[in-house]
Amino acid sequence: MPPPPDPPSQERAKSAPQGPPRPAKKPVIGVDLPQEFRFVKHAHKTTVAAGFDISKSWTLSFDFRANNFAMGWHMMFFWGDKRFARDPIHVRLEGTVLEAGVDDSANERTHAMRVSLKGRAARNWMQVRFEYDAPAKQLILFIDGELVRREACRVTPTVDRPMPICLGDVAEGGQRFNGAIRDVRLENR
Repeated sequence: MPPPPDPPSQERAKSAPQGPPRPAKKPVIGVDLPQEFRFVKHAHKTTVAAGFDISKSWTLSFDFRANNFAMGWHMMFFWGDKRFARDPIHVRLEGTVLEAGVDDSANERTHAMRVSLKGRAARNWMQVRFEYDAPAKQLILFIDGELVRREACRVTPTVDRPMPICLGDVAEGGQRFNGAIRDVRLENR
């Protein structure tokens, strides 16, 4: 008695061209912090994963909730150290104005975009998505999925030495964010 025929899926697999499987192109994850951080006294510090390249296209996204829109700088995301104009990426609030910017750490040059959050309520969660499109050399900013700013970037973002990422303040303190941040993700795309 002949053996039973293979199921159809196995027959297709046998007739398909054989060869090594192609690996799916995955983004290089620089930071992936899905938890919620509440900033009362201290910032949360972390590092950027090896392989992330700030000079290539990337996306930074996170949700934030400000307890108020107080005047003064309130840093939400800060990749940098104590040196002026050498902070690869930052996102901060000043009252109802959100600023997202990049630096060329080697040449101390900065490009920042500012958008108003007027009309949005403090204490509500908002999503920020900040992108660098390397081929087009553009910075792109979305708030709650809405494109709010797109500009030609005057600098190429660079990192000149290892620096920490601080959530909720700058590296040396003094710009504490009064609120919460969650779902922080920085990745090459």
